[in-house]
Amino acid sequence: MTPEQRSDVRSSGSSRTRHLFGRARDPVRHWNATAAERIAQYPCDRYVQSPGERFTRAVGVESPPETVFRWLCQRKVAPYSYDWPGNPSRRSPRSLTPEVDRLEPGQEFLVFWLVEFELNRHITGVVLPRVERVFGRLATSYVVEPRDAGRCRLVACLSVTVPSSVLECARLTLLSFGDLLMMRKQLNTLKERAGRSARDRSVGERDFLAPGRGLPSRAKGDRVNSPAGGLLRTQRKDARIMPMLARGISHDSRWLLCRCLLAYPESLSEAR
Repeated sequence: MTPEQRSDVRSSGSSRTRHLFGRARDPVRHWNATAAERIAQYPCDRYVQSPGERFTRAVGVESPPETVFRWLCQRKVAPYSYDWPGNPSRRSPRSLTPEVDRLEPGQEFLVFWLVEFELNRHITGVVLPRVERVFGRLATSYVVEPRDAGRCRLVACLSVTVPSSVLECARLTLLSFGDLLMMRKQLNTLKERAGRSARDRSVGERDFLAPGRGLPSRAKGDRVNSPAGGLLRTQRKDARIMPMLARGISHDSRWLLCRCLLAYPESLSEAR
């Protein structure tokens, strides 16, 4: 066999191997994304050399876009996925952290640099050098797509450079499975927190407009993150204090009544 023939055989074997790795990635390339979301263009596509490969994940959220976007900003402080890989011994905050929604290009979001954003619409970043050394050039976008009133879709897109070797194909295949595992957990967590914030806001506004309707029950430890939340907490505090005041007043009234009854016969005898 000539050297040229051996080169052709190795090239053919590498192509078949890359094809097999590509077939292995197909089931995890997209998760919960509609056909339109899979083929749509996202900002992260501009930061990866073409041609590229994409992984798309999405969830529907019962919350307005501004609330979902605010929770996306929380990724500056915590992953909101499985905490043990990148946030050991700490739980991702369940309440909004002040000031993290002040975005500027160049800020660090745990594993990527913020390269561009649009308020209440998308956050786009490129992975940090330490991550790029392991997985290659990656770019990601979190896109909030409004639907009808109070609902939206949260789409996460990861763009990668098409692998050119068997080693890169194997690395990308491992990344695709790991990304699906972590991203699915992250999107569901953000969905749950944004939905809870939206419900808290509606509860606070309802009590603000109709305070006589009573206070709804809430889970222990939950916080109200809404303009009317302070009023709601004040009403709860008053509801605890007023019975104590009532008991105190009734006790004083009984004491005063007894004093009056005891003093009444003495006043009659003096009058005679």
